[in-house]
This record gives sequence, C-alpha cells and structure tokens, in this order.
Amino acid sequence: MAKFTFFRQIFHPLHRDEWHCLQYYQIQAIPRSLKLGCYLDDVDSGAFAYVKGSHQHSSQGEVGEHYHQHTDDNEIMKITGKAVTLFLFDPEGLHQQSLFNLSARNALFYHFFSPSVVLSTNFT
Repeated sequence: MAKFTFFRQIFHPLHRDEWHCLQYYQIQAIPRSLKLGCYLDDVDSGAFAYVKGSHQHSSQGEVGEHYHQHTDDNEIMKITGKAVTLFLFDPEGLHQQSLFNLSARNALFYHFFSPSVVLSTNFT
C-alpha cells in the first residue's frame, strides 16, 4: 500500500494543457492546436492516457482527481507501443501519464499551433 501511495503522489494527474493566454481568449474561442507524441523507449507501463471525447467540451470544466472519479476505465485510452510509436492528440482533452510507470518512458512531444496565437505567460 505504501508503494501505491508513493506512485500516486508523483504521477501527472489528468489535465488539459494551458498553452494559450487565458486572459486573451474567451472559452468559446480557445485556439485549436494539435500535439504529436513520439515514444523514444518501448512503453508498456506509464503509458500516455487520454479520456475519450474530453476534447469536445464547451468549457474547461472539472479536471484532475474529481473528474477521474467520474470517468470509467473504458473511457480512458492508453497508448502503449514500441520506441518510435507516434500518436496525435488534442491538448484540450484530458490526458496524463498513466499509473504505474515501471520502466523508463522517454518521449518527445511537438505542439503545432498558429504562430498568431497569444501564448500563456507561463511559456514566454
């Protein structure tokens, strides 16, 4: 049980990426973007996980543990694969690194968006 608690404290919870300036864009006008993930190691644990349909939201809504408690496991898609596995996703959807990460998981993530988008002050 202690081991589970340790892993639970360090994993990345469900989230939406906050890459655009929230003060500049209204919820209805969130700029569209796309992310490409590429595994650099074989991944069979600690895989990228995405809540199906969560990119089709009308507002940011609930995220993190509260949302996860109301999300059935069959709604979460986990992407395992060999090194060089590629996957595309909408960063506005809920995603995370899943539990448990039992081996190395190195990955690259490329974020594609219009250069006219005003970025969050967290990234400038």
